[in-house]
Amino acid sequence: MPAGAASTAHEDALTFRPHHFRHGTRSLSIPDGEACLSLLASDDIAFHQIESRPGMVTPIDVTGPIGGVRYETAGATSLVCDCRLAVALDWLAPELRSFGIERVEHSGAYVFRTTKNGHPSLHALGLAIDVHRVGPRSHHLLDVSRDYARGRRENCEDGSPTLNRLACELDRTGLFEQVITPDDDSDHRDHLHLAIAPLE
Repeated sequence: MPAGAASTAHEDALTFRPHHFRHGTRSLSIPDGEACLSLLASDDIAFHQIESRPGMVTPIDVTGPIGGVRYETAGATSLVCDCRLAVALDWLAPELRSFGIERVEHSGAYVFRTTKNGHPSLHALGLAIDVHRVGPRSHHLLDVSRDYARGRRENCEDGSPTLNRLACELDRTGLFEQVITPDDDSDHRDHLHLAIAPLE
């Protein structure tokens, strides 16, 4: 689903649950501002700062691979997001590569919009990304709408479909406050929604 489409009550529930139930706290160790930009620069990630945008603390455009993984939209390598999300994806890269993933097709990260309850979406902060297809750089890509098996009781076992196992591992990394899959609601029937926690 395009990143500008209507958000869900599921995102509301995950974003605003009490702090002691918060998931994905590993991303809270990622700083913002200049410290974040220094982390990206130290890993030789091609990016540039962009003009201020509502909601984002440290807005950037990533124009090259992140940890060996390319993030593409509309056929171009581009990811407009908050710097903290880019660092989280850099930390995620070894896990993605272990699945043979070198290319991620997404429908966007930064979209300034609210959830159904009127709260700022994590997309509005540049801290979320919607992933539709993944795979090797020049080979067949797995498509969430086609290759994610819905309704399975256990996604983490070895015999599970690749995208189901990937969703399980994304959750296990502790990086993401939100990992929303086609199992969660119809709004996410064709993508994996990944979002890191905002700093408080």
